[in-house]
Amino acid sequence: MGTELARLAVGLRSLSRWYPTIRGTGFLSSILDSLSRGFRSRHPESEPVWAVAAPGDWNPALSLNLNHPFQRNFYYFTPAFGRHYLANGGGFVLDRFLRPGGTFLDIGANLGFFAFLAAQRVGSAGQVYAFEPEPSAFASLSQSALLVDHRMVRCRQLALAEKPATATRFHLAYSGNAHSLVAEVPERRDRYSSLIQVAVESIDHLVDAGTLPAEQVNLIKIDVEGGEPGVVSGMVQALRVWRTPPLFIEVRGPRGSTRAPNTFLRVNEVLEPLGYSAYRINRRSALEPATVAGVQDRADLLFHT
Repeated sequence: MGTELARLAVGLRSLSRWYPTIRGTGFLSSILDSLSRGFRSRHPESEPVWAVAAPGDWNPALSLNLNHPFQRNFYYFTPAFGRHYLANGGGFVLDRFLRPGGTFLDIGANLGFFAFLAAQRVGSAGQVYAFEPEPSAFASLSQSALLVDHRMVRCRQLALAEKPATATRFHLAYSGNAHSLVAEVPERRDRYSSLIQVAVESIDHLVDAGTLPAEQVNLIKIDVEGGEPGVVSGMVQALRVWRTPPLFIEVRGPRGSTRAPNTFLRVNEVLEPLGYSAYRINRRSALEPATVAGVQDRADLLFHT
């Protein structure tokens, strides 16, 4: 049954992959789901059905579980998601800061979109470290790593924060990928489906333990759904050791989140004393200074010295 579902999904993706934007993909995915519901009903939801989204101009090869709603949607519309991520500055920072032999850290890697694009740029002589605590996303991340040199992309099922912890509550979202260490406000707790326990580390501790290299890191991406201030607070010593590499971080202003507003302010308070300045990356790939007052919602910002 899994093979039949995978074959059907390949056929559906041959049409959906041409859709140009992420707007409306949820609705379109529900239509595609209705066409495959009969196959999926005969296959236990607990058993993954893996299919590889082929690499293209906008995305790396990714191994995705067709029995998982978000991963199935990502499979159907991988190029559209790729255009969205790269247009928001992701493509600019990968191209500007990564070269063959370089090192990239992906904190909050999710399915590994940025991790595997980075692997293409650093090559077999480089290193990519991908951190993702959520079990279904980590399973996909690990499967995708089998498609490349396993020595190049090292996947770790860890959450990152200011200090290590053996078991910390992690909130799983009902849909999408907005899982987080950060709790929601009481009136929005219904967006979470459950709580699990995850292992938590800090970057400074991983460097001290020898798990991460003490030599130069070329680029760090952080997207952990509101936990970004804790992540940067737990990597101050490492940033000094690595000679303050550029960071590409999702931040929020006062209107950017109910569970974690004003993360830009707190991230900036940690990084500014190290010599970092924050920049927006506009559609022309030019850097524009970002101010705390100027970021009211969510933004992907480059922090650079």
